[in-house]
Parts: sequence; structure tokens; C-alpha cells
Amino acid sequence: MSSDLNNYDVEHAVTGHPRMTATEWRSFYDQAWHLYYSPEHIKTLLRRAKASGIRSTRLAFTIFYFYASYAFEHVHPLQSGVIRRKIWRQNRSTVPRENLASFFMRRVRDFLGTYPPGLLFLCRIEALRRVVENEPQLLNYTDLALSLIAEEYGADLDLFNATRSARQAADRVLTRSENRNRADHRIDSVPCPTDARIASGGS
Repeated sequence: MSSDLNNYDVEHAVTGHPRMTATEWRSFYDQAWHLYYSPEHIKTLLRRAKASGIRSTRLAFTIFYFYASYAFEHVHPLQSGVIRRKIWRQNRSTVPRENLASFFMRRVRDFLGTYPPGLLFLCRIEALRRVVENEPQLLNYTDLALSLIAEEYGADLDLFNATRSARQAADRVLTRSENRNRADHRIDSVPCPTDARIASGGS
């Protein structure tokens, strides 16, 4: 395990992997971010939001904030912000203070490498959002992620079978759903007193 406590955040690996090198592990972590926020998957997220009654503009900004934090600021979104303050005088006591001119030159490079690409990414998200908004039958969009958990999904989806706890969680949801359906069926099968009087010709 890493001896540097500063690495115990949400973007550093602090333990070794039994089968991967540190470089490979980091590479897979990077790929997960880039795959999830690929243009095609962003459109899928926007479609799901619209079909679920969520404003696409709100989701688009959330997507921008999360991915831009990682891709351009190189920190987790929970540690990021619109403009990160970095003060020249604030540094660890064991690290010598950086030359003021060098510090500002580095901050300029950081700014140019972060905000122009970030704004370009925001424009791309907005373009994707407009494309999705103009799709026909958008409100009727559905996919597996929007479907109710069904018994056949529980048997087939890897998500529900990856671990024992996942299987148990899926089984609990299915059991509650089955119990609710049986209760609804019993309620529907109880005759209404008014219906009984009408059937018998009573008033």
C-alpha cells in the first residue's frame, strides 16, 4: 500500500493489483472515464434523461462538469471547481517555494491546457444535446437501463450475477415485485359490494 497519505483520494491507486502493473491499472481507469463519456454514450444518457422527465440541459452541464474535471483538471469532480485557486505561498513545508515567475508561467500553461479545451467540450455536448432533442419519438425512448427488473433480466444480466451480493440484491427486488403483484391481484379479485348489488338486481 502507498505510504503517501496524499494519494488516498479518489483518483490514485494505493494498492498493487495481483495481475496488472500500476501503468496497466491506471490505463484501465482512464479508459473507463473516456468510454463512459464518449459521444455515443452521452447521447444515450441524454435520451434516457428526456424519456425520464429530466431536463437535458441540467444533465448536459453535469456531464460537462464531471468529465471536464477529470479530463482537463486531472482530478475527481468532487475535488474540482470552475476555477481552481492555486496560491504561490501555499505549499508543503518540506517542499521549497517555487520561483514566482515560474509559478505564474506554469499557471498560464495550466489555464490554456484546461479552459479552452473544456469550453470546446462544452460546445460539443450542447451540439449533441440539440441533436438528441430533435429526434422523433424521444419521449418514448427506452432501453434495458430504463426497463423494470424482470425475472429474465435477473437470469441474464452480468450486473445481477457478478457477485453473490448482487444476486441477493436482485432476488430481493424480484421478491418484492412478485409480492406486490400478488397483492394487487388479490385486491382486484375481491368483488365490490356495489357490483354485487347490481348483479342481484338490488338497490
